[in-house]
Amino acid sequence: MKKISSFILSLCLLFLISPTFFVKAKQDMHDESIYDIIVDRFVDGNPANNGPTNLKEPFMGGDFEGVRTKASYFKKLRFSYISLGSLAKAEDYRGKKVVDYGQLQPYFGTEADYQKMREALNKEQIKVIADFPINGVSEKNVLIPKGEEASWTKPATKKGTVNWNLENKQVKKALMKAAADYAYHNQVDGIRLTGIQGVDPTFLNDLMLILKASNPDLVVLSDDDSDANFDVDYDVGKMKAFQEVFKKPNATATSVVKNIREDREVNPRLLMIDDVNNTRFSEHTKISKGESSPQLKLALTTLFTLPGTPIMMYGTENEMSGKNPPDTLGMMEFKENNELTDYIRKLQKIRSDNPALRNGSFKLLNHQDGFVAYERYDDKKKWLVVVNNTDQTQQMNLSEKAIGKNRELVSLLDGERVYASPNQKYRVALDREQAEIFEIQPRKSVDFPYLSLAVVGTLFVLLMITIVIGVVRKKKGEGI
Repeated sequence: MKKISSFILSLCLLFLISPTFFVKAKQDMHDESIYDIIVDRFVDGNPANNGPTNLKEPFMGGDFEGVRTKASYFKKLRFSYISLGSLAKAEDYRGKKVVDYGQLQPYFGTEADYQKMREALNKEQIKVIADFPINGVSEKNVLIPKGEEASWTKPATKKGTVNWNLENKQVKKALMKAAADYAYHNQVDGIRLTGIQGVDPTFLNDLMLILKASNPDLVVLSDDDSDANFDVDYDVGKMKAFQEVFKKPNATATSVVKNIREDREVNPRLLMIDDVNNTRFSEHTKISKGESSPQLKLALTTLFTLPGTPIMMYGTENEMSGKNPPDTLGMMEFKENNELTDYIRKLQKIRSDNPALRNGSFKLLNHQDGFVAYERYDDKKKWLVVVNNTDQTQQMNLSEKAIGKNRELVSLLDGERVYASPNQKYRVALDREQAEIFEIQPRKSVDFPYLSLAVVGTLFVLLMITIVIGVVRKKKGEGI
């Protein structure tokens, strides 16, 4: 198999000057969701392989064995991909300062440990994404030929790191081979290219062709904005919009819901409220120890129901906070009876069980200050998502033209049902800082409020008729 892989790689490099030789197979990521971790900061399954702790940003002991023990945890949360960060041997816990792309980070465990982890994740039908850092690698990287440092690298911002000189064809070829070998030998289902600031999109597109040559189903994404043809569009602006809108009540939601196409986008965008490089969402919303912020639930409801591919950082379910790395990347804690974990599981189940919430069209119905309502729909189902991030109860009336005649709105979060009123309006009311996801169904159940009103009205009419008849009879009797 290794010989076959090398042959395919050589063939790809041979025809690289003519990218049209290959047809790029796009992996559809609309149906997927990603749980993002850093191996070193997740679970310490084997203290014997822990890395150095005397660094400015020390290793904390997380490893492949620790990830393996949590395969069922990812499955319960219904994530289809787990993003592990960089796997390569590096000088830092995040794996950015790569020394050797061809070796696993020894502080994470052995090849056998890695394979056991992969088997456990495969058993739960969870796919693996790994980072492949491009710029900012160690100046000791084994790809750099001795004596050719000046022609192979360029200075980087951090001490002891370098960027690749991608104007050198030999560097391009070596880096492409390293990436293809990395993806193949680690048997990953996805590659996230990191450190791509300033990298020519043409090179990135060529690199993606190489990566997909032996595995067309491989998904390739990035951690920065780029004009390259990634399978998912990275959108840090959308993440910052989530944080700005939901960090406090009454903020206008325009920045979150703007620029969303009504029809299905060809490339989904990554939807996130946290990432490894920025301030944690819960840093903005934390109230006090032991109290959860309602804004996190509102943000998560939107995250899992807007068009796109949701990606959730580890620790979000525990309201991990912090302004900048490494403070934002603490060791993972697992809490019993975690209300947020249960809520995420419920949102994920609703999303995974209903294609319209993953692949359906989008229609914005209302967005005023912190009150937002939108539809997700396809030719079989229609959903209404309402988010009230204000400090007051809010309501809206939707016409039968918008919802449909003889319909009922069934909340999948608390079971509430909404029916059309006598004036043919569907009245949706939400308490402050609450969210609801309604399935719009053909009306099946009896509308007890309006039935009761009709019964009372009928009884009142009958009572009046009885009184009138009694009065008439009495008068007739007196006349006799």
